[in-house]
Amino acid sequence: MTGQYFALPYPEQMSQVTELCRDLSARFGKAQLFFHSEQNTGESWLIAERGRVLRRWITEYPELALGEPFGVERRLLDAYGITGRPEDLDPDSDLARDWSATWGDCWATTVAAESSIDPTATAPDTGAPLSMLVARAPAWAAHVEAAKIN
Repeated sequence: MTGQYFALPYPEQMSQVTELCRDLSARFGKAQLFFHSEQNTGESWLIAERGRVLRRWITEYPELALGEPFGVERRLLDAYGITGRPEDLDPDSDLARDWSATWGDCWATTVAAESSIDPTATAPDTGAPLSMLVARAPAWAAHVEAAKIN
């Protein structure tokens, strides 16, 4: 799904977005969400399969991470000598400062390329390599108003 509704970096939306991805993955097998900032203000991703969140990472809020790093994230952590999860590092340690200075160059676009499709190299008219369902989500404000009515 695409749209401003899918802004994991906003804590007030995080639990609803997480539940929506979890529900979509239970229904369709997989649901993924990626946020990349060209202004270097953060990266986030949520990867869910069969109703279970495999990994949720938000650079601005590492304490809200879920699951275990895997794939490119795990390889980059290993390259920095981080054997555990970045969210478990002492935020005042040199290792945490080194990692967070660039978030280990672990961008959401890189995670997306490895997990599903590379948004930076895929032309708009390129067909999906696998079956893919894409829907446009309503604006967050519309979702909040609908929730108040129900």
